[in-house]
Amino acid sequence: MKMTSKEQLLVGLLGVLFVNLLEGANIVTATTPIVLPFNRTSFPAGFLFGTASASYQYEGAAKEGGRRPSIWDTFTHKYPGRIMDGGNGDVANDFYHRYKGDVAMMKEMGLDAFRLSIAWPRILPPPADVPSPQASQKGKIGIALPCHWMEPYSNTKADAEAAGRALDFMYGW
Repeated sequence: MKMTSKEQLLVGLLGVLFVNLLEGANIVTATTPIVLPFNRTSFPAGFLFGTASASYQYEGAAKEGGRRPSIWDTFTHKYPGRIMDGGNGDVANDFYHRYKGDVAMMKEMGLDAFRLSIAWPRILPPPADVPSPQASQKGKIGIALPCHWMEPYSNTKADAEAAGRALDFMYGW
């Protein structure tokens, strides 16, 4: 009898819970290999697999491209002891410089989508008394993201137009 996607997901989650209980009782160790029948076919057709970024943890380049300090920048520099390892987002995962390779890796992994987060202090204009680095960009964001996901999310006109803009942006049409 074939299990439904929901049943497969439930069996997988119960398996993980069971293994965690066994680990707690020292019956199974963390190095014991666990194989669960859980893969893309466990999800309904059309399910989108993707990833997302959170700008502070991901972007880096805290003092480049006209980016001004965020609340988190101020906090982590003023109170480094409040962060467990004393770290901050100055470099983070350095997506700002490594985005092409990171996006290529996402595509190689077979992901269908990517939600990009850009720090507000990088996009919003500075206060009136500070020259705007965005003025020379003529309204374009300083990061160009290669578009590997060119299918509209839905059949709506807005999604179709967004996919068209992504193609135009990538190929310069």
